[in-house]
Amino acid sequence: MKHSNDDYLYFQKECSKKELLIKKKPLIGIHGIVGSFTDEALYRLAQKLGIKPEEYEVEELVHSNNVIRSVVDGKVDVGIFAVANSGSGAYLASIEAMATYTFRVLSVFTMKIHMCIISQATSIRNVEEFRGHPVAISQCRRTLQKKWPKIPVHADTDEMDTALSVKLLSEGKMNKEAAVFASKRAADIYGLNVLVEGAHDDPLNATSFIVIKK
Repeated sequence: MKHSNDDYLYFQKECSKKELLIKKKPLIGIHGIVGSFTDEALYRLAQKLGIKPEEYEVEELVHSNNVIRSVVDGKVDVGIFAVANSGSGAYLASIEAMATYTFRVLSVFTMKIHMCIISQATSIRNVEEFRGHPVAISQCRRTLQKKWPKIPVHADTDEMDTALSVKLLSEGKMNKEAAVFASKRAADIYGLNVLVEGAHDDPLNATSFIVIKK
């Protein structure tokens, strides 16, 4: 397993800048929306390869099945999606989608995941409830029970991408006293406060991603 220079990415299969930029300004489909951990994984991969954000476009496809299907159908040039987390295990939807289609694998790598508690509130004392994607919550459950046992935890459906929960909270479409679980990048993009960094139970928390093309 090869490490990137900043020790944030661990590569099982590397790709080159030329392989990722298969044409001028390729359209890259992501599992989630901008600000998701998959979006961060793409951003860090591009950084590692010396690719600037303006050299590619991002298509928010939310679900891994949409990513793979869009690559196979030629609607996007490259796709990236999550396949497994060190704590919560394999993402069944991704595994099932991979078995349905034929595609080429450009890269496989694992990224450290730093789960943050994000809110409009400026203090955890003002949070009335924790909400978020069930996998994100599962990665933080022991920490929540130990530190904030009186704050109720509500797992949303699998449709609720981590970054989408931050976006909806920023748009006033959630209880403004709620806190959600996502990346610091998502908080920065959507203008919310990071109340806690590193809320995940496992200090080695990491997710594996696959980059594909047709």
